[in-house]
Amino acid sequence: MEGMALLTNPLVNSYKRLISGYDAPVSISWSEKSNRSSLIRIPSTRGKGTRIELRCPDSAANPYLVLSACLAAGLDGMKKEMEIPDSLEGNVFTMDENRAMHQDIRPIEVGILNLMPLKEETELQILRALSNTPLQVDVTFVVAGSHESRNTSSSHLNKFYHTFAEIRERKFDGFIITGAPVEKIEYEEVDYWKEFEEICDWTKTNVT
Repeated sequence: MEGMALLTNPLVNSYKRLISGYDAPVSISWSEKSNRSSLIRIPSTRGKGTRIELRCPDSAANPYLVLSACLAAGLDGMKKEMEIPDSLEGNVFTMDENRAMHQDIRPIEVGILNLMPLKEETELQILRALSNTPLQVDVTFVVAGSHESRNTSSSHLNKFYHTFAEIRERKFDGFIITGAPVEKIEYEEVDYWKEFEEICDWTKTNVT
């Protein structure tokens, strides 16, 4: 579903309706009952009139592209013999955290490799931008373990950051790598370059 979002929700405003409290889905789930909080809904059977509803597309979406993507996704799933997860039981808007995690309903996990010297300023800028989305986002700040920061205290790094070694086994929905003011530094002085290359390769398999 994440890969289809470009077609089903093509504009920034497309996501402003996908928030809790409105009659729109907020998680990837399906229900075989009349449950309007699920992303995919199968209303009560009506013989040949039985239908499947995909409830996330925005009115700005091209219906022909969305339908083509749905058909392609369905054929791909059958070809790969993918298993269908359990259907959603209950209303996702009122579901407690433990039950939500059991049904794989969770926030978006975003990792941020912060390479800027003044990390606290950069954190504030990024978190302000992410807070503008109606989606629930969990952020994990990452720091290059092979580099010793001169502008951010070690206590701050220890409290709010993880090294690459600590998050290597985790999976993320997105991963942001900030810029770094290295244009006036000799290549040999960029002591975290090898680790940076390793992180970039790691994102190919651990980031959706």
